[in-house]
Amino acid sequence: MPDTLPNLTGQIPLEDIDLVVDCQGRKLIPNPKHKNGVMHDEF
Repeated sequence: MPDTLPNLTGQIPLEDIDLVVDCQGRKLIPNPKHKNGVMHDEF
């Protein structure tokens, strides 16, 4: 694959790092159920 293709990440891997796909707002947001922000480890 050429390097010019955009990276696509699916909804399930995004949810694993505690992000939610807002389909109506067409954006990616932190999980609103977790008031302290995104709950993942940064490596």
